[in-house]
Amino acid sequence: MNSSFTDSLNKSLALQAKCTENPSAWMGHIPFAHWLGLTLKPDCFVELGTHYGHSFFNLCEGIKQSGAKSKCYAIDTWTGDPQAGLYTDEVFQQVSNLQQKEYAEFSTLLKMTFDEGSKKFEPESIQLLHIDGHHSYESVSHDFHQWKPFLKPDATVLFHDTQEKKFEFGVWKFWKELCDEYEYHFEFLHSSGLGVLQLSNPDDHPLNPFWQEVRSNPEWIQDHFRFRSNFLTEGTSIADLQKIPLPQYDSEILQLQYQGARAELSKKTKELESAAVNIRHLNDRLVVQSHLANSIQGRQTEQQRIHDEQSKEISDLKCRLQLTEESVTNLHSDPGQLLLCAFELSSNPFSTYFQWLRKLNTHAPRICMLVAAPAKFLEWSLSGHFIQKVKNFQAARKIVAQGLFDPIWYLMQNRDVLHSGQNPIFHWLETGWKENRLPHPDIDTRLYLENYPDVANAGINPLVHYVNFGITEGRVLPQPASRIAHTKKACAFKEFLQPPKSVPEILQERFPNQKALPIYTAQDQPVHLNLITDSINAGSLFGGVGTALLLGVKIANNLNLSLRVVTTQAPPHTQNIPVLLQQHKVDPLHPITYDHVSEPKRALPVHEDDLYLTTSWWTTRQTLQKVRVEKIIYLLQEDERMFYPHGDDWLRCHEILSMPNLKKVVNSKLLYDFLCQNGCESLQQTGTYFEPVFLKPQKTNHHKRSSGEKRNFLFYARPNHSRNLFYRGLEVIQQAITEGYFAPEEWDFYFAGHDIPNISLPGNMKIQLLQNLNWQEYSEKISTMDLGFCLMLSPHPSYPPLDLTSVGAQVVTNQFANKRSLENYDQNIIVVPPGKEDLLQGLKSALQKLQHPASKSRSTPSTPSFEKSWQETFSPVIQWLKEHL
Repeated sequence: MNSSFTDSLNKSLALQAKCTENPSAWMGHIPFAHWLGLTLKPDCFVELGTHYGHSFFNLCEGIKQSGAKSKCYAIDTWTGDPQAGLYTDEVFQQVSNLQQKEYAEFSTLLKMTFDEGSKKFEPESIQLLHIDGHHSYESVSHDFHQWKPFLKPDATVLFHDTQEKKFEFGVWKFWKELCDEYEYHFEFLHSSGLGVLQLSNPDDHPLNPFWQEVRSNPEWIQDHFRFRSNFLTEGTSIADLQKIPLPQYDSEILQLQYQGARAELSKKTKELESAAVNIRHLNDRLVVQSHLANSIQGRQTEQQRIHDEQSKEISDLKCRLQLTEESVTNLHSDPGQLLLCAFELSSNPFSTYFQWLRKLNTHAPRICMLVAAPAKFLEWSLSGHFIQKVKNFQAARKIVAQGLFDPIWYLMQNRDVLHSGQNPIFHWLETGWKENRLPHPDIDTRLYLENYPDVANAGINPLVHYVNFGITEGRVLPQPASRIAHTKKACAFKEFLQPPKSVPEILQERFPNQKALPIYTAQDQPVHLNLITDSINAGSLFGGVGTALLLGVKIANNLNLSLRVVTTQAPPHTQNIPVLLQQHKVDPLHPITYDHVSEPKRALPVHEDDLYLTTSWWTTRQTLQKVRVEKIIYLLQEDERMFYPHGDDWLRCHEILSMPNLKKVVNSKLLYDFLCQNGCESLQQTGTYFEPVFLKPQKTNHHKRSSGEKRNFLFYARPNHSRNLFYRGLEVIQQAITEGYFAPEEWDFYFAGHDIPNISLPGNMKIQLLQNLNWQEYSEKISTMDLGFCLMLSPHPSYPPLDLTSVGAQVVTNQFANKRSLENYDQNIIVVPPGKEDLLQGLKSALQKLQHPASKSRSTPSTPSFEKSWQETFSPVIQWLKEHL
């Protein structure tokens, strides 16, 4: 070992550590700061980012003890930042007091920003620069390049926190780039890491002995300064530290001992790392088992609750059955009552009479029928109640059909009616409602009369009025106040019995799809590209899901990784994926694997070097909770903020879309431009885009239409996706058919989508539904269409218009924001404002194109954009990712 280097190390031991009242990671580098200041003796030393001054004052101490005539500058705003924390002016006062007391002769504090401070120095005037400001990649890169013109050609530059990779720290990444560019560099790995950079060849330089030792014995340099810093941070006095002898480095025996100790240390380190991996794996298993135990307990509680409810229902049904049997017995004992029941079947009393005659043969002797029936009619006729009875029969039938009368409940509430043997509904129609009896547990006819005085003044039975007039007039049957109060009390009591919920529990219930991705690190795993999506099924392989699979295969192929498809909500159905890849001529280099993760069922083992391709803002948020942001690629295929009103969901989505250091790949330039102009400006630095590919099918319906052959109209119908303007589309289609644009004998109508209701169109126009088609069925059906009507209130062009025009169909869609025209895709896409008259005019223009003599056959794609391959469209994306991963 160089004797001058040994001497300088011994001299540095005599220096006293400064500014140790407020510990920080920099304290571990104080021995090196003493040695560097004492040895380098810089003409000019500048520090960017000082805080309490651990680095600045200890470098100044070394310079002071060297006797050099140096100028030292500390530049800081002394207000803090989000990484180090914000603080008050007391910190600056503390630093200023120590500077004035110890180093006022040759040091200066500059309270300003780094860029402002650079204006105070001449070019090539700084010999030692320490960069320790904001630690993001962009900030440290900016600081170095901003100050580089002011550095001497042989200057030394220090970078702190080269080993920190948490939060937004990026010094490690910039340090790696500098190591590739400059030959002389060394990094201390302890105390968050300290990088030492020499801009030029250090021959004839004060630090030349140091760089010689770095080349010959870098492990010893690491161990020596870490060893000295450990003693310093453990409170060993300077006097005791000086008594610790430096080893005789030229002794072969000592060298062998040292190498043996390092080998043993390396072995123990590997054993500890292996044990740590096993502990993490066991912890993950423990978490999963705990979730399973909680789930089993929850299911048992739920089963007990269901059992109790079913027992109560059975008891209630038994009671209702008993009452029903009593009612039937009463009816059999009284043929007149059986006659009243028979009259409920028809409003015609005479036809009911004869129906009753036939049924009574099985219930009572014929003599009872012959005597009872004429007697009843005679009784009604003599009393003048015959017309009223007929009206009651008619009203009873309507009330029962609407489910507004519960006879068993009525008998349970009115035992006098039960014991009298009267028919419950006729009792209520004739006298019960006047006695303020209720017909149903959920209907309060008394409140109906109070709410509508005109009905009460007219003396009309409330339910009779409701079924005959109230329904069409929009009147409402109120619920009993006691029933409402009981329901509220039951809900409040149930809520009261529940234990209070913590904030994380409340957030998890509100945002169930945003919990952390259930993964754990396992070193025995191969490295994958993980495609994270909600689900994959046979009916969703076109559009966004198909594009994600194709992009995933391309990225995995170019990085020589295996693609693993991970679904979070449902197990994947993979049978159509080979067909999709073959259709688009995309071949994976390695077999694709599939996994489904759903807490608490199972967690997924991953390698620490895995990459992740996320397909929505929520899968991105799930992944970010377990994976470093630089490992994630977010495939963005829609402005997903449009899924929500302004609120918590919108805000969480916006935070992901606008995250500055998250790599994003955007589907279409239209969407990319829109996002850049609407709150996602960081896309210009951390994002790229591609245009989707739409291949022409092998079989298309290109032929001249015969005079009797119908044309096909396709409406992209998704009523549960508001941005698809389903109801505006229905309005326009209704008006177009009414005004004669489409005739049933000339057109067949197809509605494609999900959850489409049963719809009746004017003119007997029939609708054929296309729902849950697989890839092959969808492709074949699309190829038969002549005119497509596909609405999308979004900047994205959306896939259905492009699918249709790729096979030569005319398409009408709507404008939105910067989506004013889609001619760059195909001239057969007509884009108009989303007003009804504008959309009608768009359909009219499309029909004129179809009816034009030059367009008797189906139109063909008018631009070459559909002839591209996925290899062409993804190539710039792959190149961009290679540069940014």
